[in-house]
Amino acid sequence: MKIAIKDTSVFMDLEYMGVLDNWFSLGYETYTSSFVVLELETHGLEKSLQYVRSDRIQSLDSKLEDFIELYDECSPFGLSAQDVSILHFALEKNAILLTCDQDPKETAEKRSVECRGSIWVLN
Repeated sequence: MKIAIKDTSVFMDLEYMGVLDNWFSLGYETYTSSFVVLELETHGLEKSLQYVRSDRIQSLDSKLEDFIELYDECSPFGLSAQDVSILHFALEKNAILLTCDQDPKETAEKRSVECRGSIWVLN
């Protein structure tokens, strides 16, 4: 099974473009972090949240203590706790990281994590 970890920027893009439903035709087991879910709630991304609530997109429980070492290493480069949480899970699950933000993308690629953005999803 192909696995993808999504960040807030990809959820926003896909929901605002009205193509979030299309994501599921790609056949990925999809995860995000509980930190990202809090951002989805803050931004009012209801369609994305519906998929999380129905477990079509699984929310992984994020506790800073689980990835504090990675956070300490990455935060000086502009990564937030949300960014580091999705990087942590992408590393843990050997998954593709879906982000549109440059700092997490560059950091992930340095760690040999495959990264893609919203444009890739649309292709």
